[in-house]
Amino acid sequence: MKNGAVEIENVQYQWSIYRQPRWTGEGVPLGLAILVKAVNSSGRELVLEFAIDPTRHGDMPQQSRVSNRRLIECIQSARDSGWDPDTRGKYYFFAAGPVNPN
Repeated sequence: MKNGAVEIENVQYQWSIYRQPRWTGEGVPLGLAILVKAVNSSGRELVLEFAIDPTRHGDMPQQSRVSNRRLIECIQSARDSGWDPDTRGKYYFFAAGPVNPN
């Protein structure tokens, strides 16, 4: 799935894939990134940047799946760290850690 919605504390959030995992021109891996927007807000959007799994050295995953539970955890963590979807401004980038923490 490349987009969807989750609800947290009676607020609806839409999400979509912002960036698939890929290599940069310098050979640095970039993980999956997901763009999140509060449905009833025209404010700041959130970009959840997930880390590359270090056990897959040299192997770039084709697709990563993030559960709704994990998305909700990350959105709540971003809110706790200062993201406010009702304020205006540039994207708020949040280091979300691994896609599937153990």
